Amino acid sequence: MQAGEQPSDSINGAAALPEGYRDYRRREFCKDVMCPVQSRLDKEEPGSESYEKVREECKRACRYTTHQFHKWLINNGFLVVKPEIGGA
Repeated sequence: MQAGEQPSDSINGAAALPEGYRDYRRREFCKDVMCPVQSRLDKEEPGSESYEKVREECKRACRYTTHQFHKWLINNGFLVVKPEIGGA
């Protein structure tokens, strides 16, 4: 990393983002749409048994569709990109 560069806080450790861009922050969509499961999760202590129970509900039975999430990303200025590798 060059002096002055910031590491990406990307989930998968991708290369640093261009200046002026940022990664999606975990549960940003859930909080913005005021998901009732997210609201319950916010009230629990991270790592507690009750937190993990609510988190499992969130993972297993999300109340929103992939389409709703993708539309939200676009409407909120996020770019969904993938680098070309080997011209594929």
